[in-house]
Amino acid sequence: MNRYSFLIRTEGALVLRRVNIYLPGICLALVVLLLITTSADSSAQVLPAPQIFIAGLADHWIDFDPDNGQKNTPLQPSIVTIPHLVLKRDGQLTAPRERTLIVELRNLDLPRSPVEITLAVFTQHSDHSLEPGSRGQILVWQETRRISPDEIFSPGEPLTFQHEFTDALQWKGELVPTPTDYFQLELRITPADNSTHAPLFTFSQEYAFLMENQRLVALPEIPGHTQGAPPGELILYYCDMFPFQLDRDDPGTRMPREKIEPFLQTQLIPSLQAAFRDALEAWELPWYPEWSSYRLEDPPNRISLALTTRDIWFHGQSPDRGSAKMSISVNSKDNRAYHSLKDSLVSIFYHELFHNIQRSISLHFGGAGDVDGLDNTWRFFSEGTAVLASSVGQPGLQFSPDPGLRAYFTNANGYLAGGGPVERDLNKSYQEIDPYHGAIYWRYLYEQCGGMHAGLENPAQGMQVIIQALHVLYAGEIVDIHASTAMIDHLPEIMDEAIQEAGTCPFADYRESLNQFAAALYQLQTANGRCLAPGLPEECGFYDPRDIYLDLHIPEIQFTSQAFTYDKSDQPFPAGIKSSYGIDFIQVKLSPAVDGKPLSIELISPEDSPAQFNLQVIKLKDVDANHRPLLVEDRESQANFSPGGDVLRYSIPDLDFEAYNRLGIVITRVDNQESVDKQGEYELLIHSNRVQ
Repeated sequence: MNRYSFLIRTEGALVLRRVNIYLPGICLALVVLLLITTSADSSAQVLPAPQIFIAGLADHWIDFDPDNGQKNTPLQPSIVTIPHLVLKRDGQLTAPRERTLIVELRNLDLPRSPVEITLAVFTQHSDHSLEPGSRGQILVWQETRRISPDEIFSPGEPLTFQHEFTDALQWKGELVPTPTDYFQLELRITPADNSTHAPLFTFSQEYAFLMENQRLVALPEIPGHTQGAPPGELILYYCDMFPFQLDRDDPGTRMPREKIEPFLQTQLIPSLQAAFRDALEAWELPWYPEWSSYRLEDPPNRISLALTTRDIWFHGQSPDRGSAKMSISVNSKDNRAYHSLKDSLVSIFYHELFHNIQRSISLHFGGAGDVDGLDNTWRFFSEGTAVLASSVGQPGLQFSPDPGLRAYFTNANGYLAGGGPVERDLNKSYQEIDPYHGAIYWRYLYEQCGGMHAGLENPAQGMQVIIQALHVLYAGEIVDIHASTAMIDHLPEIMDEAIQEAGTCPFADYRESLNQFAAALYQLQTANGRCLAPGLPEECGFYDPRDIYLDLHIPEIQFTSQAFTYDKSDQPFPAGIKSSYGIDFIQVKLSPAVDGKPLSIELISPEDSPAQFNLQVIKLKDVDANHRPLLVEDRESQANFSPGGDVLRYSIPDLDFEAYNRLGIVITRVDNQESVDKQGEYELLIHSNRVQ
């Protein structure tokens, strides 16, 4: 990387910055510092601003993005490059050059009287264990130089401050471990003979440099994998002044600095190693040799994890999905949904690790490792399956009785009821829904295609259909995701091939999987439609022994033997199913007067509409008003519907009010023509006339 000195003059200030500017085939690195002069009054003497240079003795640099890519103005560039120091690696002090800071002052124009130049370096973050109301930042280095008038600096000679950080320092009369953090630098030049006089020059720079700790962790070898394909080591980057905090709104949940190292060594790191082994050995996921780390400083078999804060991304801007460099927030708002910080961090690790598996597949098929495709269109695949990975990796935790905002159920319930009856994802285009919410469909495939059966969970079998879908997607034979945004068009074809290749699913193609998925969603509204053990009872829908999925808002129709048409005036706004693969649910409450009579339910769509629908009817029995209805097992009658022109018809020859007194209707739009038909109009005609 080339370096350039770059000066920008602004009113009352001299700006000297080291900035990353990206041009085709060129990366320019420019030194960046903001120098501010201040004075107490207009008559006070003010020195011309010197140039200030900050660097590590090892000359290592790191990108820093204070706004995570949200702002970018000429004088406040989004990405700056700052010195990068490492205090400890694997619990031991690094070589001195890696933890030594140099600050140079150039072009000093001092008065002909003694001055004192004071340099102070503070942690950027505060230590929460200090007394309330205190500044909280730790002073890690302060040095004062007295400069007499007879000292002469040649024009090119800098005044240099140099400091080697050790493992401890004196702070407020105590010996404390040296903190690791981003650091703030302050500089003051004052008259030496009168400390009360206004300063001649002041300078302050937040996030002036980074000093971190690192741990290099061996990852387990995975039997059966090509040698060298999965990464062999994981490097952790972290700072002990970052707020390792279970609830970011409760300072009492913040981990003391002295407990962070033991937490990493005895809790987090073993759990990360176990998660890696689970994914590649127990789940039998592929990891192709085309994958490699693409940090320039890393060997090709290393994956990295930065433990960062929610507002400032550690080790640069938040990484692209599938990146070999992972960032996980140690004070995310989602941490509070877990019993421990370890559980939350491991959940996110499963998710980010799965993105690397996606990247491995993409690279294997000749892609560039971009798992989301053009304009991030294909995130239904990349993010939905990564959310699924957390639920498979932590089944006891993700399905525990008090899930709160845990990863899988946050997103699954967002699909079911995230925006209420109007805005929920059931009837949004897959191009518009939160791609993380798509995890509920992938979870259904995982469970039904061998992941849960006869009371046992088999992740290796259940994940096969997921991996096959990613193989088909990234192979590019059906669609080039880097050139196309036609996800709705190609989804059925991709999933048809994946389901057939997996060979473990109880449905033949995507359309059938969608219909059964819709029926399983409705079964969540019943008292006995959920699986209480993996795959049990037979014909159950989703595994949910603790009743965690949210209830749906389902319109109800009263049927008393008079013919009734359920049209757009009765349907929730917007009427119809405007999006491909959308789902409508309706409940029909039967009157005792219809007992023994025939019943027909007909779905009618406009003759010129390309929209195609599937109709399913589920028999239910109300027990009492305080409980969900019972699902009446009657598979033969559920399958008793047939298309007739533009009409789908479901018929019951003789209603049995004693056996069931409610019907659940599931309407699924199964075509991929939402761009042509954006209304998806249909009507339901319910009557008691016999159908020949």
